[in-house]
Amino acid sequence: MLEDIQALDLLDRTEFSAVGIYLFVSEERQEYEALKEHLQSLGLLRGYQVFPDGGDWEDPVAIDKALIASNIIRAIADELGRK
Repeated sequence: MLEDIQALDLLDRTEFSAVGIYLFVSEERQEYEALKEHLQSLGLLRGYQVFPDGGDWEDPVAIDKALIASNIIRAIADELGRK
């Protein structure tokens, strides 16, 4: 599954079924900035927030713990609660 996710290239897509996309990231990275700019150029970016939140996303045991306490998950839930 990780390989399938890594093979996705959202920068190649110009059509999305979403009418708006919120981008929440755990650190500043060139890839995230490029995606943010791409979504802005398509008029889809509705929000972008950086939450320094250490999570070992490639460790299947650690990811469960990271998701429980994740500031990103709380921010997403807060954003969804406003809708």
